[in-house]
Amino acid sequence: DILVNAGTIGPANAVLIPGTTLIRNVFGLTESHYRWRNDDGGETGSEGWYNVNWPLRKQLTLDGSLVSGSSPLTDFPILVSYTDAELRHTTSGGKTANINGYDIIFTDSGGTPIKLDHEIQRYNPATGEIIMWVRMPTLTPGADTNIYIYYGNPAISISQENKSGLWNTGYEAVLHLQESGGGVNDEFKDSAVNGHHGTGGGIAGGG
Repeated sequence: DILVNAGTIGPANAVLIPGTTLIRNVFGLTESHYRWRNDDGGETGSEGWYNVNWPLRKQLTLDGSLVSGSSPLTDFPILVSYTDAELRHTTSGGKTANINGYDIIFTDSGGTPIKLDHEIQRYNPATGEIIMWVRMPTLTPGADTNIYIYYGNPAISISQENKSGLWNTGYEAVLHLQESGGGVNDEFKDSAVNGHHGTGGGIAGGG
């Protein structure tokens, strides 16, 4: 058992880590690996945690049956779009620490997780709605891929996005067209590196 501030954690109230439990019969000793959770389900102390400053994460599974083609896709941007009450800002009863959603990041599921390039297209702190683009290093047809979404880091005050890593030089322009279209010059922002911004409202653009 492990003594912690709020009591004792052991096999009776910990969660056995599936697939990574080790049984070793060395001098008659048996070793098992466990992780434990805080009350709201965020995992701490488990193998493969990206950074202890992010106390919460959830696993997202990408359905391999929806990956087209017969060869793996590399550096492929995926759209992560859903609403989760836990992703609301703390002032709205959620767990996200930054009002702009800057503490929301994505990693792969490797033993030493790697942060994935992403862009925030929309974050609603009141509802927990996210619309974010994430660069997947590899997607294989027919094989599910797991990634993690991390959140809840109160130390984050600036964006963790990497648009230039997500939309690399292979993209001439990426415009989400979410702006109002009021005719302001270069209003429609190009997320790619070339800066081909556009202007709405029927006025010739400068991009």
